Amino acid sequence: MTFNREQLLRRLEDLNLPKGKYVVIAGGAMLLHGLRKETNDLDISVDYDVFQKILKNKHKFGAIELKPPVHNPAGFKHNEIIRISNDVEVSSGGRSLICGAPVEINGHLVQSIRDIHAFKTKLNRPKDQPDLKVLQAAIRKEDALHPKPDFKKKDFEFVKRKTPRGVTPRIGKF
Repeated sequence: MTFNREQLLRRLEDLNLPKGKYVVIAGGAMLLHGLRKETNDLDISVDYDVFQKILKNKHKFGAIELKPPVHNPAGFKHNEIIRISNDVEVSSGGRSLICGAPVEINGHLVQSIRDIHAFKTKLNRPKDQPDLKVLQAAIRKEDALHPKPDFKKKDFEFVKRKTPRGVTPRIGKF
């Protein structure tokens, strides 16, 4: 099945996963960021406790296959993956597996554009090459809209403070 944005959001709601305990990754994340019009599947990375709950209640979720732990050529390790249907896969990696800093879109945590780019770059599959071009353009656009400040060390005056443990951190101030 192919998902458009509305269908993907509806499918996420149908799964009834606890908010904040999963992250939409890869093609689904690109779709939610508006970088694609559709995607062929929905990949979700869930926290370990949610994965265990799905595993115990496979029949409720309609799980059709449990894939064993794998190491792919890019070095990512998925503990286990449950195929809930022909178009939805849930991995047990949690947010730290693939996502550095997810963003919230329509109430769902979604892999950031930079994290999708890093993930697909590391996988380096032929099917990801068109996505990488789109992601690179999105990153350039994001950088142009929100340039990072160019601070130099001389812009800060450092102040030392004594802490209860005797450590003296440096706190910068303008």
